Amino acid sequence: MRYLTLLLGVLFILILFNVGESFLKRLNIKKIYALTFVALEIICLFLPAFQIAGINFTVGGFVLPAVVSIYFFKEIKNKKYFGKLLIAYLSVVLIMQIYFLANNVYGQSEILGWAIVSGLLGVISLLVCYYPKQAFISLFWGINTAEIIFYFTRDFSDLSGLVLGSNIMLFGLILGFLVISFCYNIFYVLNRRQKAKAFAQNKVDVL
Repeated sequence: MRYLTLLLGVLFILILFNVGESFLKRLNIKKIYALTFVALEIICLFLPAFQIAGINFTVGGFVLPAVVSIYFFKEIKNKKYFGKLLIAYLSVVLIMQIYFLANNVYGQSEILGWAIVSGLLGVISLLVCYYPKQAFISLFWGINTAEIIFYFTRDFSDLSGLVLGSNIMLFGLILGFLVISFCYNIFYVLNRRQKAKAFAQNKVDVL
């Protein structure tokens, strides 16, 4: 939990001092909304999980990201992005299953191993979806779906041990989205430079 608290604390400070402000503007997300979300996540770390149909859910790790993902999903206007979203989602589920199986065979990996996998999931989601909001949707639902599938294949009779939105999974989700944000900024800058270079070249050709 201390890694997650540290990550959220650093993220709150970065947003507060306008680090990544250009990224928020590109996503059409106001700074106050981002700060509120991170603050709520920190508060929700101290709230107990609740149970529905025998499955445990956390407010910060599942409910809040689910609400955000639904809000992002409603913003998708072009139907062609649904196919990319589905591919990214299935890719996350597949990689997560491999990760869970590896943990089951070789033992639970350390936080560093999960951090590397989370970053990989973020990169793959962005490469497939191209847009951060869609990448976040595929990342969140892919992680949780994989967790449900893996748990059901191990012990379908007892769901009391299944916790959706656990601290370790929330850590991976946030870290994965930070990787998505970083990579998207790089892609955006490179794309702008390429377009500017092409425009300048066309202008020279015309002259």
